[in-house]
Amino acid sequence: EYQERALERSVRGVLRAAELADRFIEARIGNDEYHTNFPFVQVQNDEPVKLIKPLSLQQSDSARMLDHGGNWIMRVRNLRRRNLLPGRVLFALDGNEDEPGLRGKARRDIAGELRELGVMVAPVAQQQQLISFARD
Repeated sequence: EYQERALERSVRGVLRAAELADRFIEARIGNDEYHTNFPFVQVQNDEPVKLIKPLSLQQSDSARMLDHGGNWIMRVRNLRRRNLLPGRVLFALDGNEDEPGLRGKARRDIAGELRELGVMVAPVAQQQQLISFARD
């Protein structure tokens, strides 16, 4: 939880430095049946059109990484199935997908499943990708 909040502060700083922070609010996405909160949601005409979710994958082992990432994959799947997810979604992941070993494999698996759900995935360290996504 702490790492996720720190990651959100980092993304907020990137957006603020690019003068894009005021385009995003924290908001609940979904309806009464199913919903979840996202820290960066762009709303137009009272409808969410874009969101950014920083996702920390720095857990101590691959099983914990897969559990945490799997929770977010399930949330995205449930929102997508109900046509509640905005058209543009970016998950900003910390860490390196190219990391060797089980942790790297877990990170790649999570990123791959998010992509299969139509979600853009980018390393949080690639600030220009975040800025481009937020600006477009």
